[in-house]
Amino acid sequence: MSQQTLQERIKSLENFQKLDPNNLDLARDLAQCYRDTGELDKARHTLQMLLDQQPDNPVLLNEMATLEIDAKNWDNARQFIDQALDIDPQAPALLFNRGFIDLCQTHFTEAKSFLQSATELDESNGQFFYYLGLCEDQLGDSDAALKALNQAFDLDSEQLEAMEISAYIHLERGSLTDAMGCTAKILDQDRQNVAALCLDAQVALLSFNTDTAIHLAEKAIAYEPDNPEAHLTLGYALMMIDDNTAAQTEFEKVLQLDEQNRMAVFSMGWLAVKRLDVDDAFTRFSELHQTEPDDENAMSGLAFVYLMKNDHEECQRLLTELSASDPENTLGFIVKSSLKNIEQDKMPSEAQAKELLAKIPFAPFDWTMADVLRAYVDSPAGKQIKELLKRHQRLH
Repeated sequence: MSQQTLQERIKSLENFQKLDPNNLDLARDLAQCYRDTGELDKARHTLQMLLDQQPDNPVLLNEMATLEIDAKNWDNARQFIDQALDIDPQAPALLFNRGFIDLCQTHFTEAKSFLQSATELDESNGQFFYYLGLCEDQLGDSDAALKALNQAFDLDSEQLEAMEISAYIHLERGSLTDAMGCTAKILDQDRQNVAALCLDAQVALLSFNTDTAIHLAEKAIAYEPDNPEAHLTLGYALMMIDDNTAAQTEFEKVLQLDEQNRMAVFSMGWLAVKRLDVDDAFTRFSELHQTEPDDENAMSGLAFVYLMKNDHEECQRLLTELSASDPENTLGFIVKSSLKNIEQDKMPSEAQAKELLAKIPFAPFDWTMADVLRAYVDSPAGKQIKELLKRHQRLH
């Protein structure tokens, strides 16, 4: 609906409301129009006048909660929903909104309880299953997440985001065929879907098919030139074929489009490492670590730079932090193994190579980092890493 049409509808509804001020459906329609134009205060006032007359109406309480959700006033939203649930504790829409509020505030366990109840009471609402899937994913239960997301898509085939997230989950699990199955469902409906094209490009990277990855990423950029993920994906692929100047350009474009994009900064850190510009790499990884100390990527990158600088004490300190937050971190394992072997003056063992193999498939960028690490043949760390990856390739 155009803005002009919307304003005409608002004017018409306002006139009708003057004639029938207690009409609930009319007030809800008018409030929704105000929401669509961003006039939340007018929407709130419209509903509040009715709520003053019907304070125990769960529908009005839910509408008020929805307004507060739009405004990200989570405490107010929760208060309205809890009032409504006291009146009608089995209403699926109320349970969903309550779970959605908790999900937005990262209270995942509480959110799951409400969202699960909503899906049990209404098994036909794809949106309910979609957000339950998001919650299960955040809680680390990928099987439950995939089940809920598939149900969401089965109920609503336009819920393409469900397949997008499913594809990411399969990618993280190393199920490349399943990931491509999800993106195929998306592309069947939207051949120009940039998220799906980028996911297929990442699958190609995992299969070491850089030509296909570059083609898909460039295709995504052609459809959506200002999409940061598309430029980031192309940068990864260019980095893997050592076209580092072009990769740098892509990462710079990402930061122009999204100056807060940490993966672009991280990627440029590794390009600095590839140029043997350890100071620049140290600056970039340090910046990431300072702004978000729990970021595993920043910790692993900084640990590697300390290893290259032969600052084993700082390297070990970061590896200890990394192990506490992400014990399965692939790069952390490579750096830790190398540090241990350097200190014991020995080369990588078959057992270490097998342990690295168990972590495959890496995320696409891990392979890029592996290429970076492989280049360091002139340093003790480089020799360690080269031998470790050589053993891994023989096993793989």
